[in-house]
Amino acid sequence: MNSRRAKNWREQLRATLVQEPSLISLTLRWFGWFVALAIYFLNAAPTVNLENTPPVLVVTSIHLFLMSLYPRHIRGRLSKKLSQKVPALWPALDGVIAIWSIYQTGGWDSPFYHYGVTVVLAPSLQFGLLGALLSSTAFSIAFMIVVKMTEQGFSPAYAGNQAEPDLVSSPLNPLMIALYAAFLGEVLKKLRREMERSKILAAENERARMAADIHDGVSQTLFMLSMSLETGKVLAQKEKADKTAVHLEKLVPVAQKALVELRNAMYSVEPLAEGKQTLAEAVTQLARDYRSATGKDVECCSEDGFSCSTQLSSELFRMTQEALSNACQHSGGDKIKVLLSNRSIQVVDNGKGFDRASIKPGRGLGNLEKRAHERGIALELSSGDEGTTVTFTWNEDEP
Repeated sequence: MNSRRAKNWREQLRATLVQEPSLISLTLRWFGWFVALAIYFLNAAPTVNLENTPPVLVVTSIHLFLMSLYPRHIRGRLSKKLSQKVPALWPALDGVIAIWSIYQTGGWDSPFYHYGVTVVLAPSLQFGLLGALLSSTAFSIAFMIVVKMTEQGFSPAYAGNQAEPDLVSSPLNPLMIALYAAFLGEVLKKLRREMERSKILAAENERARMAADIHDGVSQTLFMLSMSLETGKVLAQKEKADKTAVHLEKLVPVAQKALVELRNAMYSVEPLAEGKQTLAEAVTQLARDYRSATGKDVECCSEDGFSCSTQLSSELFRMTQEALSNACQHSGGDKIKVLLSNRSIQVVDNGKGFDRASIKPGRGLGNLEKRAHERGIALELSSGDEGTTVTFTWNEDEP
């Protein structure tokens, strides 16, 4: 039991650090602060470096405390405009406080050197190699200027006419720390992408498992129910049971809708994502299944040479599925055509159409607009008395 808890704790910690890399730099900043605290209480630095340490400890602790609260308790309360400026303003403020703390505590032998040098971590983790080079260079230059401005200056770093190794290594320390942080940042980004991909694949695997379980069960039962309702409606009309016929007529589209939604849930995009199936093949199969589920004339036409990238095919398939589902359930038409052409997909129905301005977008249309916006796919919707056309287009260089 204890080993399982420890494993769960490690997994949760890893997931937290991958999603919030700033916690790594924040932890090391606190470590640098506690080093300064230990140096002060152990009297492990010259007197000139310890005179102003207590007020600097207070200021830096408040700064770190606010940094600790920011990700979970402050960021969500800021306005959108202000929250966009924080990633650029915070490192600058952080750097100013770090250099100020070193200056106030004597410069060269400052207890806050380790606290100050960790200021390069956050920009390196966030912006990679460029952030590492810029932050380490800026810190080294600022550190040398501050040391020169203090009363001690560089004198402790010299022994006779030769500079001690500390003077040479001081600019290298922040550079090495920054480069390691940049490398760690790239690793965390890859881990984050892999975790997101794993979640998607896990969902698709679960979808595929459920599809296999219900394909020969619930799906076939709903199909038989839909056909039985159709037959019952015809028999009721022959026997002039008008009320029964009307009732059954209302139930037929309900059964068809349930069957369509079940088929939607069963579809897996894993073959598309892995390149085992083309988008044209997947949409053709989708149209065939909708035709058998709804009894409508659903047709798919693909031009020669139609293709799209593997990365985009899964999203386009889901959008086509959403548009086709809307056409089957809401258009009132009996003919639906899916046209696959060069960098374009159209879903056309011969239904009653609708006035876009007079309706409130439902979940289906909302999903389409959201997906299109997130992937940079152009969505065009035209509707009239002769039916509705939904068009997806994407750029030639779309990844």
